[in-house]
Amino acid sequence: MELIDKEFKVFAFINAFWTQGKGMGGGDTRAIAIFKALKLKGVDIEIVTSNMGFTNYRNHIDVKYTIIPFSFTDKFGLPISYIFRTIIACFLPQKVNKQPIFYSTSDFLPDVFPAFAAKVKDRKIKWVQLIFHLIPPNRFISHYAQQISFFFIKRFADLIIVDNNILKEDLVCQGFDIRKIEFNPPGIDVGFFKCMKKNHKRYDAVSMGRIHTSKGIFDLVKIWKYVCKLRPDAKLAIIGTGDEEIKLKLEKKIEEAHLSQNIELLGFLENDEAFSIVNSCKLFVSASHEEGFGIAILEAMACGLPVIAWNLPVYSEVFPRGLIQIEENNFKDFSKAIYCLLSDEKKYSKFRKDALDLSLRYNWDEIAEKEMNLIKQMIT
Repeated sequence: MELIDKEFKVFAFINAFWTQGKGMGGGDTRAIAIFKALKLKGVDIEIVTSNMGFTNYRNHIDVKYTIIPFSFTDKFGLPISYIFRTIIACFLPQKVNKQPIFYSTSDFLPDVFPAFAAKVKDRKIKWVQLIFHLIPPNRFISHYAQQISFFFIKRFADLIIVDNNILKEDLVCQGFDIRKIEFNPPGIDVGFFKCMKKNHKRYDAVSMGRIHTSKGIFDLVKIWKYVCKLRPDAKLAIIGTGDEEIKLKLEKKIEEAHLSQNIELLGFLENDEAFSIVNSCKLFVSASHEEGFGIAILEAMACGLPVIAWNLPVYSEVFPRGLIQIEENNFKDFSKAIYCLLSDEKKYSKFRKDALDLSLRYNWDEIAEKEMNLIKQMIT
């Protein structure tokens, strides 16, 4: 007999959420969209998260929340908080009469280890694990923490969902069972972007995402300095938030480069305002050095913006059109590409059309339907 949606319950672990204030990453955007779609199909969902996660998620999706206690540990910093969150989550009661699905929304240990511990105690539990990208060895602590997570995932997870096929091949090379790995990318709400209005503010380019060194946030200053040599009045908007220390360092670098009139840090913005600004810009620039997919790029394309980014391997697969790839760390070529696209109306129009057309490939409704089917196949 085919399992119907109401016969299982999803315990979603968003236990590694770490953002002071507001703001979400691509993984959070994906989780919210998927859980909203599953809820509409009658799936019972309970989110296990920290107080930080609850504060950010509660306005986006109305489901049951289990909040990890002792949030005061957050003030001791991420490592200490993660240790407490991981241990406490292993002892939370999650008994139900339905088939339990443990859904780890990231490969950070606070999301992985509680699912592993539950699986060891009760083999009837099914474990869905999301992996977005491999953390390079030069980020020593994060890289080896991910390898610890992989030790548990490859041995005990029932379904591993990745956002690109290159990652799938890399995981197989690391000893993962190819039969457990499925490709299901992020998506966009097509209707939301079709109705998006333009903001009264105008910028030549915009970058949006987490303020973090791995996202190439300091590269943008170097790139834009070269752009301003060719186009002195060029303006760049940066949308997003992150660690306060990194933000202060970024502000200082902008000031030292004499670009205070050319680069504007807009901080965290709610979706409507953020995308109205994106929709008012001419280009989207991404200097990120680590991406499993690049959901901000996809969202920019849905606004009709051509994209310029470093030549990360994943982009050739997921964004074959509408995106210009530049050799990583070649700041002059990056700036020249920006200048050329802003100066060549015919070329700009072609890339704009390509970006819009490509964005329609990634529709949340179809992606959520596939995810539901993958979960059902895992159970039956």
